[in-house]
Amino acid sequence: MEEKALAYLESDRLAYMDMIFPLRRGTAEVLYAGDDGVLLKELASDSYMIAASSFKKGRELVDSVGKPKYYCVHQEELADYLLALYLTRNSTGFYQVMYEKTEPVGNWAAGALEIKALGVADIDEVFSHYHAFVDYPYVRQRLECGDMYGGFHEGRMCGFIGIHAEGSIGMLEVFEEYRRRGFGAELLGFMTDLFLERGQVPFGQIAVGNEASMALNRKLGYSFSSSKLYWVY
Repeated sequence: MEEKALAYLESDRLAYMDMIFPLRRGTAEVLYAGDDGVLLKELASDSYMIAASSFKKGRELVDSVGKPKYYCVHQEELADYLLALYLTRNSTGFYQVMYEKTEPVGNWAAGALEIKALGVADIDEVFSHYHAFVDYPYVRQRLECGDMYGGFHEGRMCGFIGIHAEGSIGMLEVFEEYRRRGFGAELLGFMTDLFLERGQVPFGQIAVGNEASMALNRKLGYSFSSSKLYWVY
């Protein structure tokens, strides 16, 4: 089942990296895999992920699951179906981004930041600056897992970046008074190289319309999917 799922997903690696990554690291259970689609349960984020060749197949897979807390789907029509069916909130679409090179970004190291792991003691500062699409318990979980890093300039935190539960790079925030100084590139470069050191593919998701994040990812050499994915919850 896992090999069949990967065969389907690898047909568009960039678009489906959000599903490939947890499969590769062993945090996803394959519930369905066929020539017409894949349904995963991603255990770390407690979400269901669907890639399907048609809306009909996607709807069939949704109906087989029911009403969990989170879905990640790769069709706008399927996201709309979920919203109309029984879910009350959904995010805008996201473009998937992926660093396809094997050499480190490297140039982040020449910057002015000290970058180090954050802990639960930092939760109030982190949450006060970043709460888009996430809640307080989720931020606490990410900090407890050691998956958030802060950038410090002259001893003061000026931004941070993290790894979402399902494995994507995200939660990048530079505090307003420190923007336009290259600190976002340093943080993203640091995280990109950390993924490469771990033998993992750096990837993330950028909300449609977030031009600043798009420009930053292009600057560091990330590739963009032509299609969109949707988190529905």
